[in-house]
Amino acid sequence: MAQDVIEKDMNFLGISGIEEQLQDRVTETINHLKDSGIKIWMASGDRIENGASIALSSGIKSPSQELYFISNLVNKTDILFRIS
Repeated sequence: MAQDVIEKDMNFLGISGIEEQLQDRVTETINHLKDSGIKIWMASGDRIENGASIALSSGIKSPSQELYFISNLVNKTDILFRIS
């Protein structure tokens, strides 16, 4: 049976990441909708950080706008209360 060992005194060698690309013309389409007076809400089942990044890169949110997060709620009444 192998013994569990805690790694220590390790050196960080590098990092990699995967970037999801938005579909063509998403930002342009969102801007047209917003310019037409249509309010846009974004709901994501992804991590909060990813959702915020997508909101920025797609043009749903500008850097000067504040984000409002509703997370860790499962009760419909609590969710509706937070939205209102």
